[in-house]
Formats: sequence, structure tokens, C-alpha cells
Amino acid sequence: MNPISFMTANFVARQVNYHMTDWMHGQNAVEAYFRPVETYAERFGGMLDEICQMGFDHIDLWLAHLGPAWATEDHIAIAKDELVL
Repeated sequence: MNPISFMTANFVARQVNYHMTDWMHGQNAVEAYFRPVETYAERFGGMLDEICQMGFDHIDLWLAHLGPAWATEDHIAIAKDELVL
């Protein structure tokens, strides 16, 4: 059986309080929220905890949550620690 995954892009409008004018408005806000490495573990881990609480154990990770344009080696290490590979 194929697992059903949660698409983290479902959270695109959260950081704009669900008043999104267009996709990039939401994406830019999500990237700004997740970009600071000092808060990344708490924010990324919190998102994963919430997804697990909804009953999912697989995700499709949206680039705004770990973007190649801004993610550092530290972001990647934190994400690996938070994810069960």
C-alpha cells in the first residue's frame, strides 16, 4: 500500500494570517518565518509535530520550509535531526 503524505505547502497562508494576496505573498512569508537558523529547530519541529498529530507519518516537503536559496548546512542538519529517515 502506498502511504498518504501531507504536503507542507498546505500551510502556505499561515504566516499571513490566511489573508494571502497571491501564492508568492504566502511563500515569501513562510520563507521569512523559517529562515532564521536560531528558531528553525523549534519551528520546523513544531510543524512536524502538528502533522504527526493529524495522523500523518509521511510528508512532501515544500521548498519554502527548507529552501535551496537560503538553507544553510545548519538548517539541513536540523531538518535531518527532526525527520525520521
